[in-house]
Amino acid sequence: MSRNARIGVLVGAAVVIVVALIIVVATSGGSDNAPDKVTASISVDKTGQPNGGIKHLTVKKNGTVDLTVTTAIPDEVHLHGYDIEKEAQAGKPVRFNFKASMDGVFEIEVHKPTANQIAELEVQP
Repeated sequence: MSRNARIGVLVGAAVVIVVALIIVVATSGGSDNAPDKVTASISVDKTGQPNGGIKHLTVKKNGTVDLTVTTAIPDEVHLHGYDIEKEAQAGKPVRFNFKASMDGVFEIEVHKPTANQIAELEVQP
């Protein structure tokens, strides 16, 4: 391979690496992409399953979480990590409104009589 061909291959490889880095940086998740407030409503069926599947909620650290959960049967709703638990009566909404002061990923579950994850709260630094 000639010298000019080797230089051309190196330049092409460098361009590919730079473009790949730009794409990774532009699409990477981080607190710049997370909202300052997240609002969501989840309804849970008689078997303890969230209608529409497990929800993924994302918020910036120190942002506000406003979550309403309505269960089809009496149950207990628990936000792990923050250790917030609320009793839910069938058909009556239970509201969680708090400052997301800890970063991380936290499960939200129903516990009694079922034991199912209904959502995941991601708090980004």
